[in-house]
Amino acid sequence: MKLTIDKQMRLTNNKLSKKIIDKLMKKNINIPLEASPEIFEQTEVPNVTSIEFDLLMYLALIQDQFGNVKGLYYKDVCKDINCCKQSFYNSLDGLHKKGYILINYSYKEKSYWDLTIIDNVFMNERDDKKSYLNINRKLFFTKEFRLLKVNEKKLIAHIALIYNEKSNTNFYPVRICEWLEINSITLAWDYLKNILPICPFIVVPGKLGDMIRFESNNLILIELNTNSERVNYLTHRLKYLCKKSKISFTNNDITDLIILLGQKASAGIGKISSVILYVIESYGTIESRLINKLLIADSVTGEYPVLYR
Repeated sequence: MKLTIDKQMRLTNNKLSKKIIDKLMKKNINIPLEASPEIFEQTEVPNVTSIEFDLLMYLALIQDQFGNVKGLYYKDVCKDINCCKQSFYNSLDGLHKKGYILINYSYKEKSYWDLTIIDNVFMNERDDKKSYLNINRKLFFTKEFRLLKVNEKKLIAHIALIYNEKSNTNFYPVRICEWLEINSITLAWDYLKNILPICPFIVVPGKLGDMIRFESNNLILIELNTNSERVNYLTHRLKYLCKKSKISFTNNDITDLIILLGQKASAGIGKISSVILYVIESYGTIESRLINKLLIADSVTGEYPVLYR
């Protein structure tokens, strides 16, 4: 198994494309009928549930630059988004059927899943020019956010997508009806009232009545998580390697190793990957001191220690 850790190469992205956010905003979506995929018949079903929304956000936090998520472990997800095992499987299946993810059913490993978030490739700066939502923000992973109704979560995600931290972001409540495909202004105000405690805004007079304003430099909307996207990805991958190899570890072990990987990036992807796997296979550990020792080149020859003799 190859563990990509080159500091100069993009490992991951914590983004969801505008195409995905726009799809999330729909009330209903069309999916193929299971009974007749060959003739492309479709049926309309409700869009994502609240747990499906949370699962998609979780996946976006640990995906690679191509939108791939490898070694997804149900217990990790259940603990993080506070759902039961059956809800996890239902939500995974729901996201697959609704066209948000593609599950690799050819990969069979007990309790682990490989999948891809569809239409979510961000492998270079050219891809970054596409509109997207950076989901590596504290707001999206708070207990208060998780307790919101699914339309309230969608609303915050859309506001975060269009928000400009350098100037005020203004809109009328009728816009919420358009975004969420609802017909009630009263319901739109209810959603606003419910998100106010965790996503502050003010109401100001406008030409067409009361207008919603998210003021510039709204720290709640822009504050990033403590961990970078690189740390999010590597933490997931290293924990997967440890669990698969039945190696006990602590969070400090993972943190120490991630720091070491950054320090040793000049050794190259292949070398660092082979050293980590060698130590796991030969010593049953991810102890950073041992890995570091094997990544010290000879001062004269510049060669690294031989791993397999």
